[in-house]
Amino acid sequence: MNSSIFKDYDIRGVYGRDFDDRFAFDLGNKVGQHFSADSSPDKNVVIVGKDGRPSSNAIGERVIEGLLKSGAHVVSLGECSTPLFYFVVKKFGASGGIMVTASHNQSEYNGFKIVGRESKLISGGELKELFEFYPLQMLEGGDYEERDFTTEYADAVIKVADFDNADKRLNGDIIYKASPGVGRILRALESKANFNFKEAAATIDQEDSLKIKYDDDGDRLAFENADSSAIFCIVADAVLPKKIVFGMTASRAARKYARSKGFEVIMAKVGHSNIHHMMQGCGADLGIEASGHIYFKSFNFLEAPELALLIVLKQIIDSGRRLEDLAAQYPVFPRAEKTIDSSQIHEKIIQRIGEKFSDGEADFTDGLTVEYPDWWFNVRASNTEPVLRLTVEAETKKLLDDKFSELTAVLG
Repeated sequence: MNSSIFKDYDIRGVYGRDFDDRFAFDLGNKVGQHFSADSSPDKNVVIVGKDGRPSSNAIGERVIEGLLKSGAHVVSLGECSTPLFYFVVKKFGASGGIMVTASHNQSEYNGFKIVGRESKLISGGELKELFEFYPLQMLEGGDYEERDFTTEYADAVIKVADFDNADKRLNGDIIYKASPGVGRILRALESKANFNFKEAAATIDQEDSLKIKYDDDGDRLAFENADSSAIFCIVADAVLPKKIVFGMTASRAARKYARSKGFEVIMAKVGHSNIHHMMQGCGADLGIEASGHIYFKSFNFLEAPELALLIVLKQIIDSGRRLEDLAAQYPVFPRAEKTIDSSQIHEKIIQRIGEKFSDGEADFTDGLTVEYPDWWFNVRASNTEPVLRLTVEAETKKLLDDKFSELTAVLG
């Protein structure tokens, strides 16, 4: 086991190289013991879900075996989205849960998102400590069941969205690219509202369709018909939050718009646990990351992409406008991103960039952010991969091209 797999807010690495099936068993066993310490022996319920990666089946089976040997009552969701997993942990009143996923990482990666009661995320540092603290335990008292909460999740989303679409219909299909777990959620929504979801395929006429795309574990949603910054603004206008937490790389256009509407803007480090904890701490109604994660106070300060989807669909139907036209009323700034795989020490690279652009307004909340009147950039170490990520945004395409070239030249 490679100790570097314990990241800021999950466990993640290359399956077969950084961790193996034995680690998955041991992790399940030790996490099960950790949960049982806060539960009565007959009420240590642990929820287990998995994404659709090729390795998730084998890893999930070993996690479950380890949990059972700790004496846990395991409720398996099978392949599901991470937001549904969070929802079930809270709804079921479970001791906690383990989601087998590596989110957006490439297929050779896999990992674990682990939460306690109320779907409170357990950090990688905490997981490393408990993994080293607990010895293996081989009990015979564990039991197992399989459950499907897709309908309950869809009902909850519709209720929170206050969505009543009985007499209205969206023109055209909604074409989606997503895992089978997300597909089941969309079909449940389809059966309860007047929509027509179709999985992306070459045989489907997509000319006038609304197109959406999820990541592998279903906690990020993108609309191909509109810029993400505009989507954030549409959601904010519907939610009317008093406070919004933005990840440090979120669009300045969205932040400026939020301030213009009187919403309080609070900045946080990029990453699920950082946004989640900041929202809880300040009571924010909405959380937004540039990567497409949208968090809602009404969903336990967690991602709820289907809630964001219903909010946008409701705005389209009520306005009678196409998404492209609805999005056009919001400011969008040109933006460029780059991943830098460098053998140099990341702190030294960031220091060199800071010295080069010392005339701007610097912020070290998450890597280095430097703000100028008409452009800004952020360079930070990834939480999930051994790389640097560069984000640049400017008010014009020419300025963006010039500054992006200047920065990438310094980064090498």
